[in-house]
Amino acid sequence: MPQAIAATASLALAVKLKKIFEKESKFLTFPTGMGFSYSYLEFMNDPGKTSLSAQEQLNFKADFSRQMNIIPADSPVFVPDASRFLWDEVEQTLVDSVFASSALSAEEERTLAEAIDYLSDDLVDADGQVVPVNSPKVTKYYEYKTLYEVAEQTYLDEKLSVQFAEGADAPLLQAKWESYREKQLRDLMDSAMEDWKTLGFKLQVEHNQSLRNSLELRKYLDLYKQECLNELAISELSDLNGAGIGFLGTFFSPADAFDTTLPWPSITLTKSETEGLVREAPQDLKDTYGVDQGNIDIESISLEYNNVVVIRPWFRPEFFSSGYWKLPDARVVSNGEVPCGGSLPAFVTSMIVARNIKITRKGDTPKVNMVLPVFAKLPIQKLTVFAKPVSRPVLPARVIRPALRPPAGAPAAAVRDHRMPAASRPAAAVRDHRAGAVPVRAVAMRSSFARIAAVAMAAGTAPAAATPQPAPAADAASISKARGFYALTKLRGMTIKTPPRGITLRPRPTGDLRHPAGDSPSETETISPDGVCVLALVCKRIPKSPNPDTTLQW
Repeated sequence: MPQAIAATASLALAVKLKKIFEKESKFLTFPTGMGFSYSYLEFMNDPGKTSLSAQEQLNFKADFSRQMNIIPADSPVFVPDASRFLWDEVEQTLVDSVFASSALSAEEERTLAEAIDYLSDDLVDADGQVVPVNSPKVTKYYEYKTLYEVAEQTYLDEKLSVQFAEGADAPLLQAKWESYREKQLRDLMDSAMEDWKTLGFKLQVEHNQSLRNSLELRKYLDLYKQECLNELAISELSDLNGAGIGFLGTFFSPADAFDTTLPWPSITLTKSETEGLVREAPQDLKDTYGVDQGNIDIESISLEYNNVVVIRPWFRPEFFSSGYWKLPDARVVSNGEVPCGGSLPAFVTSMIVARNIKITRKGDTPKVNMVLPVFAKLPIQKLTVFAKPVSRPVLPARVIRPALRPPAGAPAAAVRDHRMPAASRPAAAVRDHRAGAVPVRAVAMRSSFARIAAVAMAAGTAPAAATPQPAPAADAASISKARGFYALTKLRGMTIKTPPRGITLRPRPTGDLRHPAGDSPSETETISPDGVCVLALVCKRIPKSPNPDTTLQW
């Protein structure tokens, strides 16, 4: 059976997604052919609540972490480079960084303590290990933020359908939009914003986040650097299928994002808006998708989608936007331009995934399998990427990286060497980036250094010295236990559950806004593979970095 390649429709859908999701410093890149089966996505489930074996869970956890931490180029065309990962660049930058001399006033100390206390709670295990997680108010913040974003995306979806509509349907769409539909969707968006402010503590959370991001970096700067490095260490997990090379735990939120019983918002691309959107496409996307081959009459393409956030407990992006550090050489982490260049121009913040793809064609159109390049390079009716993965997923080719350069004065053996399999490293070789650094077990037993000092200052019991006392080295079993508690606690404490939609849109009246009745009957085909397609990765640009404040004392 001949295959019709609907490249124009893919191009238009990609442009529409860019217009909905790209804002401020974020851009979309399109990884053609990426997808996850529902069984694969069970890697986040608790043991006993998954069909996966323990080894499969570890395999898929490692694979997902690596895929989400490939450093993207600032381009709509996704060209993965599996030779380096976000955690490597973060670690290298921290190791090489030089911090300014700085301190906080007594009032700033109290302000920081209050902000940290508002934003986080400490969970403690039986051994006294302390792990900071989001406070209940922060969890509510992200729940209502999610609801607002769904309302906003629904508004933009239909607005674009009207804005780019062409042909005989355009005046009718415009009239309906102006007469009632825009107000209906804007009211929905305004109501969601009001809920975010009143029930989701929007202003309070963002105020305290701003204070913490500004003040914490200035508090005991050397300890902030060491704390970040130790958090990288405790986040590292071993991967038996990765030639002994570990990975840093990365997961998604909402934790139940892929529960098939939960509703997802939908997006629709109509025939009338396709040509207008295609004219807006950047040349590199046009070059990627090319032009249609064959003649197929698509009335509309719709799909259910979810913008799923990528969570990295070990990553603090505010570090890169601060002016309190610099590098001793001329290396550029990010040049801050658009498109952005440097060793770390951007990182993935979320993935736009799709399910239940619906294609509406005229009833007299020949029934042929369709290739939509935005999904994959094979007919979507025959997607095989969602077959249940084998127990050993294909990992990126291993690339030998040079050992990290230790800071001046530190023993060379103290820096983690990625060329040495984790199983071969002695327990004492856990990242210890400077002489006298606190072993990972000792760090796991307490909150962040900045939090301890700030809370003590607020209580009037500030320690005489900021430097923590060295703790005994831990054995491999206790380190593994500490990492396990840390990973599970962060997963549960930094994700949300999909919030119920408190506001629902009234059913559309007869004569859908974006599907005016036509002269020819239409037929709709629904494609529901056993998993989700990744339509796009949402990426955030790193601002100019390093960008040291020259007024500080260095």
